[in-house]
Amino acid sequence: MPGESEKRVRKKSSFFSGKKVSENLFYYGILLIPIVQFLLFYVVVNFNSILLAFQSYDYGTKRFEWAGWHNFFLIQQDITSTGIVRYCLKNSGLVYLSGLLVTTPLSILFSYWISTHKGFFAEFFKVMLFLPTIIPGIVLVVMYKYLVDGAIPSAWQTWTSQRIMGLLFDSRTAMWMIVIFLVLTGFGTNMVLYTGAMGQIPRSQIEAAEIDGAGEGTIIFHIILPAIYPTFTTMMILSVAGFFVNQASLYSFYGGSADQNLYTFGYYLFIKVVGGDGSISSYPYAAAYGLVFTLIAAPITLLVKYLMERFGPSPDEPEERKHVTLGKI
Repeated sequence: MPGESEKRVRKKSSFFSGKKVSENLFYYGILLIPIVQFLLFYVVVNFNSILLAFQSYDYGTKRFEWAGWHNFFLIQQDITSTGIVRYCLKNSGLVYLSGLLVTTPLSILFSYWISTHKGFFAEFFKVMLFLPTIIPGIVLVVMYKYLVDGAIPSAWQTWTSQRIMGLLFDSRTAMWMIVIFLVLTGFGTNMVLYTGAMGQIPRSQIEAAEIDGAGEGTIIFHIILPAIYPTFTTMMILSVAGFFVNQASLYSFYGGSADQNLYTFGYYLFIKVVGGDGSISSYPYAAAYGLVFTLIAAPITLLVKYLMERFGPSPDEPEERKHVTLGKI
């Protein structure tokens, strides 16, 4: 029996021997790229943002100086004395709910129809829903602006002889036009993920349910949704985590000059840094806001993840139980 020292020597020699060396260098070389990216663009950037939240920019010395809790006091004043935060909360909530209650259910229904129907129309439907993801966003914005600010007011004036403002510049309709745009262009990624998840469901399982007399609603709620639940959970967690960073394409529509009643949290912080009144002196203030949002969003995101995994359908549910459940419906 070889001793431990002999085993270590043999293992070490095999590590540095010929083909093994090239394989290890290849593996570690591949791993090095994402590790460096993670360290630079996540660890370093976020650590610097945390430090920046406690600093302020001095125009005299042109350096960032330690400011303690000053930026957080400014945020408190911003919340209590201005209406921007109220607008941001209302609009960010509206954008989130439109995605949760409109885009997500329609994406699941469209994906189900595509996955259960074959032929030209299913493929055409798939391409048309994914097309907004392929076309550059600014092109979609320009096309949409011509429609709601040009074509619709012109058609309204032709039909009623009444002149109206462009719908994106009317305070009564602007936010709803933004929401409609987000819904119309939001199916692409969701549909691809849900269609891919549904493609893993055995066709025989759906056919067995149809033979047992299950309708479309029963199949969707008792076969499709449990099967795609991990994907659905991931999408829900990402939507909650992105609540404070979604700018709802406002910068593409208005640049840095959108009305305050259209602000979302994401757009507000974005223009603080790069648009409108953005300047280097705004960086610490935006970093402090980002830290506050992280402290709010992180526990909510973890709670949503826990609740969805705790009370959602189990992926290990035995097939016999599924058939029994279907038989009782």
